[in-house]
Amino acid sequence: MLPALARRCCAALLFLLSAWEIGASSIGGARSLLLDGVVRADGAIVVVGERGVILLSADRGESWRALSAPVTSAFTGVSFADASIGWVCGHAGALLATRDGGRTWERQSPDESSDTVFLDIAAIGPDSAVAVGAFGVIRVTRDGGRSWQASDSPAEDRHLNRVVGDTGGTLWIAGESGLLMRSSDHGGSWNAVPMPDEAPSLY
Repeated sequence: MLPALARRCCAALLFLLSAWEIGASSIGGARSLLLDGVVRADGAIVVVGERGVILLSADRGESWRALSAPVTSAFTGVSFADASIGWVCGHAGALLATRDGGRTWERQSPDESSDTVFLDIAAIGPDSAVAVGAFGVIRVTRDGGRSWQASDSPAEDRHLNRVVGDTGGTLWIAGESGLLMRSSDHGGSWNAVPMPDEAPSLY
């Protein structure tokens, strides 16, 4: 999982360097706050943001093109399993998937409540992903997004801000009020990691 973490860190740096150009050029006619980004396995950068914006750069941020999304929700997380297969999550229960590098996106989990706010997503394989969000929401897919299941956790109603994986295959969730959780079964179940009293929210 370390390469995935490295790609996310690189994406954050490249995104900061290119954010001014993106905002100034008004790509696709939308001036939007960009909220997350990732570097795919092929080196392309994908960033997402408000109003359903998904942008792709294949030249290290020198130029960008807008990718068409089927919804206009605020997108808060993006993750790719490889150069082709990826997911985007966001507000209003938005879960989108692509299997062609982002040229086309499919709305998944259509029965998800419009009140659901997803804050991050992690691709953990070509058919598996974990999405987390406000008020302790966790959704897991193991069939490429054809179905998404809720996952039991000790989060209660605390916001879950970030989900990542480590080199040993363990998944970690950082959340509100010092909440740190881990899963050793690909998101099927979660255990709280003891943290100091009065620990701050984790992102």
